[in-house]
Amino acid sequence: MLAVTYSVFSSSMSLDSRLQISADIAEKHDEVFWAVSETTQGISLQISKNFTEIKMNIERLEKAYCKHNVTSEPSITLLPFPFKLSKVINFFDFAPFLNQIFDLKKGDNEQVPAYGGDNNGVFLNESEKPVYHALIKYPSLSDKELAEILSISRHTIARARKKFENDALIKTIRIVDLKKLGFEILVLNHFSFNMKLSEGEKKRGIEALMENKQPIFMVLGDVEGVSLVPYKSFEEYRECCGKIADLNKKIGMFSKAPTSLLLSTTSMTHIKDHDYAPLTKKILGIYVD
Repeated sequence: MLAVTYSVFSSSMSLDSRLQISADIAEKHDEVFWAVSETTQGISLQISKNFTEIKMNIERLEKAYCKHNVTSEPSITLLPFPFKLSKVINFFDFAPFLNQIFDLKKGDNEQVPAYGGDNNGVFLNESEKPVYHALIKYPSLSDKELAEILSISRHTIARARKKFENDALIKTIRIVDLKKLGFEILVLNHFSFNMKLSEGEKKRGIEALMENKQPIFMVLGDVEGVSLVPYKSFEEYRECCGKIADLNKKIGMFSKAPTSLLLSTTSMTHIKDHDYAPLTKKILGIYVD
């Protein structure tokens, strides 16, 4: 299960103090792999085997925020997306986004879901598990360096890496520095779909959204969807909002106006930045680094 959370906080506590609280808790929650925050709002993404685990993490965070007067009432919106019932349209693949902003490949914005529906499990034996974890924990190290850490041969690492890539268990992605590209805002959009729409109408609506502005992350369920979209300025964001409103008037795509959370790329702080090693370690049941 993939879960998206977003929250709005009181501004009574300093950002540094709240970030320390969030970082301390996120460090204990291996399921959280990406989390960002600024003065009064934050977003996190996590993966877990079940809803109970995710809900427990959120309740611990809520209690900690209340204890430190960050908020006096529940403030975190939790959106669970079971993999079997959802489609991950984009998982931080920046290629379509870059194609669009640099006008590299016109008309080539159609995307195949990164994940959706049933998937057959892949078995890892006990010798493969530490190699898999090491590849994720140390993505920049060479096979030779990883072999030295694990005290195995470089050829064993290379063979395992190839197998994991062929089985789609690992994939190399390049994360873009949005601030350096001149994008001032990262927007989380939370959609609630009109249940009367046919699948064809919904598909065309999603395609129109992506043609308007390519997301760097998007997950869709039958009822709700979430996207992360960068914008160069507030003016560009407002212009895109107008186009989305026009689309909604045309086909009645949403049951209510989308909720949007705007984060400044300048003041935004990463609490966890694509840290998948703790999650992998927990899933595989590895008890030593």
